[in-house]
Amino acid sequence: MFSLQISSQYFKIWYSILIFILLLIFDYLLVHLIGLGYNESLKWLLLIINCFVLLFLVIFNSFFILCLILFTLPFSKGIFNFEISVITFNPYTMGIIVLSFYSLYCIFVKGFRYNFDVIDLIIALICISFFISTILADNVIDAGFLAFHDIFIPVLSYFVIKTLINNDFEHKQAILFFIVSLSIYGLFALVEFLKTYQRVFVFSVPPIGVATFLSVSILYLFYNKWYKNFFGLIGLIINLGGFIVTFCRVYTLTLIFSPIFYKLFKNGKAFIVIVFFFLFSLLATMFVTYSPNIFNVNEKICMKIRSEEKTIKRLLDINFYKCSLYGRAIYYKLGFNNFLNNPFFGVGFYRGKTKGLPVITQHNFHIEWLEFGGIFGYLFYIFLFILFFKKYGPFAYDNFIVINLLIIFIILCNSLTNGFMHGKMPYVAFIMIGFTAARYKIINKNLK
Repeated sequence: MFSLQISSQYFKIWYSILIFILLLIFDYLLVHLIGLGYNESLKWLLLIINCFVLLFLVIFNSFFILCLILFTLPFSKGIFNFEISVITFNPYTMGIIVLSFYSLYCIFVKGFRYNFDVIDLIIALICISFFISTILADNVIDAGFLAFHDIFIPVLSYFVIKTLINNDFEHKQAILFFIVSLSIYGLFALVEFLKTYQRVFVFSVPPIGVATFLSVSILYLFYNKWYKNFFGLIGLIINLGGFIVTFCRVYTLTLIFSPIFYKLFKNGKAFIVIVFFFLFSLLATMFVTYSPNIFNVNEKICMKIRSEEKTIKRLLDINFYKCSLYGRAIYYKLGFNNFLNNPFFGVGFYRGKTKGLPVITQHNFHIEWLEFGGIFGYLFYIFLFILFFKKYGPFAYDNFIVINLLIIFIILCNSLTNGFMHGKMPYVAFIMIGFTAARYKIINKNLK
């Protein structure tokens, strides 16, 4: 009987993999056809087929499909992306949406315990607050498009992971699937660097996004000591190599100093660290915003070095740091003024230009949360991370939780000069929040 159960499990796994791979091949072929023909009907057909196949696979083997969906995240944007109206779909977004409906079914029909807590409440308030900001935005469609990727899908990722991961095996397997995917992605980063010898864009993901992904696998492989295994060591080398060629300054510094933060978190100091970080970073942001001339920038030098922005000199030349901080200070002032003009719910997400300057992000999470979401959006985000670190910081004995806290903290450190509400940072942060909540649920279940 036991051998039959094992055979049945393996059948489900390999059957799911086969169908999922065939679906990805189908997507790849049609996306390229769409890229040539812009056929709206074909896009709708692709979306419907994906949803039906994913729903079938989720019902057949929900946990393993979650693992496969996580596996596709690094590759989704550049290979499988397609747009219908203003919404961008790919295997990750479609999979997470289907899994979220299945999660609701598990909670309300199958009797899964979700344990709605204060973290869930704050996340719900973030969604409500930014929904209001989106409705009030000058360009509702543009704001909605960005909110879909920077809030809606990341939050669903958290919800799905917290709901569907229910034991130690599932928790570790999901993380391993994610790390294997990121390691393969790191290999592509190295190959891309060897082609250009410049900062790498991998499958349309910019260097900051690449570094965000690879920092996750580096921290897990190193601090869980999985590098002592041969394949773990190879994975760590690949991820470190791919990370280095992103030439991301703040991420590099935080990884170098991560042993200090890891030690503090292991000693139960996570809450103190995050409170101090938010207070210090807010004061530093306000100081830089209104004192840009402290960097003593020579604008001619800044113009000259701009052509070398994609090379390793951006890590080694002090002028790169000064020019970058000076430029960011200008953006900070613009964003803060937008907040002062719309103090309660902000201006919503937007792209384009502000006073002639191109805007993708204001390069600072304090400014972003204030400008995009107003005082309500800002406070909800601050409360989320403070309460998150307060709740899970005491679980310093669990290395998975400590590593998750460390990853989120390092993302926030990078977000101080690169912004949080764009790219892959919201995705990875909420995935880590989901893994932490799932781990907490498992710990409590094991104690009973």
